[in-house]
Amino acid sequence: VTSIINAMRVHDDQKHVQEVACSALGNLCLQNEDNRVAIAKAGGISRIMLALLTHADVAGVQEKGCRALYNLSMNKENIALIREEEPETVLWDAASKFPSECGDWTQRLLQKL
Repeated sequence: VTSIINAMRVHDDQKHVQEVACSALGNLCLQNEDNRVAIAKAGGISRIMLALLTHADVAGVQEKGCRALYNLSMNKENIALIREEEPETVLWDAASKFPSECGDWTQRLLQKL
């Protein structure tokens, strides 16, 4: 987990790295509570948000980032951490730019927030 987040930090301007990293984090926390906690503790929520902000016009980053945040929100403590990032505008922008890729993920996540 920390290696993925460090790669996101070092290569924050590389859209492909951000897309693959968001995808990996989303997959790691899909059905694993320990990974949800570890990703949050390692700063993964902030990193995913930064990827969404930095690469707002990249469908793959938006889709994988929104999905990762949704998967992280399956942990109640993470919902509070996601709220702290004030993600509403970023999520609405992703859903409006890429409705088929992000619409469902953002809608589900916003309902939890």
